[in-house]
Amino acid sequence: MTVTSTVGRARVGGPTRAEHPPRQSIVIPTFNEGANIVPLLARLSAVLPATDTEIIIVDDSTDDTPAIVRSAARTCPIPVRLHHRAEPTGGLGGAVVEGLRMAQGVWLVVMDADLQHPPESVPDLVAAGIRDGADLVVASRYVSGGSSSGLADPYRHLVSQGSRVVTKVLFRTPLIQVSDPMSGFFTVRASSLELSELRPLGYKVLLELVVRNRPGRVVEVPYEFAPRHAGESKSTVAEGLRFLRHLARLPTHDATSGFRLFSRRVVEQIPVESEDGFCYSIELLVKAHRLRWNIAEVPVTWIERADGRTRFQVLRWLPAYLRWYGYAFATTFLRRPPRSVALKEPGG
Repeated sequence: MTVTSTVGRARVGGPTRAEHPPRQSIVIPTFNEGANIVPLLARLSAVLPATDTEIIIVDDSTDDTPAIVRSAARTCPIPVRLHHRAEPTGGLGGAVVEGLRMAQGVWLVVMDADLQHPPESVPDLVAAGIRDGADLVVASRYVSGGSSSGLADPYRHLVSQGSRVVTKVLFRTPLIQVSDPMSGFFTVRASSLELSELRPLGYKVLLELVVRNRPGRVVEVPYEFAPRHAGESKSTVAEGLRFLRHLARLPTHDATSGFRLFSRRVVEQIPVESEDGFCYSIELLVKAHRLRWNIAEVPVTWIERADGRTRFQVLRWLPAYLRWYGYAFATTFLRRPPRSVALKEPGG
């Protein structure tokens, strides 16, 4: 069940395009961000024209955030539309896509509610899109004048840089114009957006948009990633693993596991190229996946070894892991067909 309400000075109606659409729609996904709503709306109202802007908040909260939005919107000069989802299908990415469907603006801005994406940068994004004739404008931490200093700790710096490097390597061609593919702060021209192509999971909507929609002209605007204003970060190790699974679209939660049961068909027909560690296991998985063979999984409990030393060599095996993740990504995003898998000759 979803609940959509119109508050403040918002137009009444569904997601159909208005006869005279606003210049920009601001799409903001929220999950328990009540403490940030009032300053967020105040700062957006200070830099954007109320008569040419709408704000759409897609909320998956389990606390009183919806009530805070309704209260704050009544005094907000910009029209605010609240869409509360009782069933948060697709997580944060699904919330963004729902907000984009509801938006009526010429430019659709996506940003977080925690004020790490400064509202004062929104006019710069839209102005750059108009000035440069862009289809997509990305707020980047990694161009001259940008900064990621607001990341909370060394772990988040490492995750941010690591995921950026991995995606840039795996998607070199579509991301050649984008220095910050992990950014959650961007604006897209509504007329260039194909929502039916997007199948996001988690928080990496921009990557989906660039790889699947292939926008014509992309420009970047620097911004300083600020410290979170209030509340807790939703970025976790589990979210990072979910992101990798999402990219690969593999039907298993543990792609690198060495504890597998293979059918005779897999062993007899798929040649193994890997030579190191457990890399053979992920290789057989991604090749079977491309062949569209059935894959299932069962839960197990991992038990630490009682004696001896582990022989797991993550740095040595990482290039091979990335190679086979790249193979899986090519299956998903480049639609490599089953016939591209080189199988063993009969009797070989």
